[in-house]
Amino acid sequence: MVICKLSNPYQPSDEELAQIRAISDDEIDFYDAPETDLEFLSKATKVSPKKQDKTKVLVSLDQELMNWLKSESESQGLDYSSLITSILFSYKEENN
Repeated sequence: MVICKLSNPYQPSDEELAQIRAISDDEIDFYDAPETDLEFLSKATKVSPKKQDKTKVLVSLDQELMNWLKSESESQGLDYSSLITSILFSYKEENN
């Protein structure tokens, strides 16, 4: 199972970055990105993601499993409780 963290976005290659840097400002097409100004920004509001209801649970896990969870979560850039939640949701989806 591979879990992608949203805060770990796509990283362009050095070749792609060189191509991007070679584009002049005049060549950039902003047709789908309207210009923002101070009036627009003064009306902007902060939007936070909806908090999900969560329940704290105390679970005893086998040490070998816990070691694997911690190792796997570190390699994916997650905390192990998020990894456990993802695994449980995947199991739920597969068994629904």
